[in-house]
Amino acid sequence: MGMLNNIKISPLKGKTSIGYSSDFGERILNGEKNFHSGIDFPGRNGAKEIIVAVAPGKVVAMRNNIKGFSTTYSSGNYVTIDHGNGIKTVYCHMEYNTIKVKVGDYVVANQELGLKGKTGHSFGAHCHFGINVNGKYVDPKPYILGTKSIVSNNKYIGVLPTPPTRGYFMKNDRGEQVKVLQKFLNWCLGCNLAIDGIIGNLTVTQIKNFQKKYNLKIDGYFGPACIKKMKEVSLNG
Repeated sequence: MGMLNNIKISPLKGKTSIGYSSDFGERILNGEKNFHSGIDFPGRNGAKEIIVAVAPGKVVAMRNNIKGFSTTYSSGNYVTIDHGNGIKTVYCHMEYNTIKVKVGDYVVANQELGLKGKTGHSFGAHCHFGINVNGKYVDPKPYILGTKSIVSNNKYIGVLPTPPTRGYFMKNDRGEQVKVLQKFLNWCLGCNLAIDGIIGNLTVTQIKNFQKKYNLKIDGYFGPACIKKMKEVSLNG
């Protein structure tokens, strides 16, 4: 039905332009007038496309157990994220049992949520993307194109994540504690590190930025002095 180019945010991973099959607002569905509360992005036929969070926030609702078509659970498998400032985003019709987040999780922009599917009241694989502002659904296009902003900054909503407890981190380290470190760096610095549990070049760069911001030795290693400063930041957050 339409195409959005030079987009600033996308619920489908890696998109700089995106086609949509059903627009926001009044439409005819099965011969009857129907209000569509978001935009449908069909993506590529048959592709296991990844749905991502468009901005930082907290997961406040989700469902992951719908296996196919359902009029009872019309949204299918979905995730709702609260971004603060009265703004929430919703991602619907995801594939059964592919959602990677749970209620209470804090996410960053571009963090993977699950796979595009056709669960719920859906006749083909797509992502229904909606934006709710102060309890009312609004047209997502201005936000996708960047003329309106979902958040005023790139930090999490709510309480700062717990700092990592390990004594040091260095390049090529990996594991759950590295994910904790990446989440904390995203919070403190407002960056968009992928929470992949691997300290690569991007994470090392953000470690150096953290060290620079808090007047620590800028060596790219995350040692006891950095951990101590993280705990101070957490307590003061």
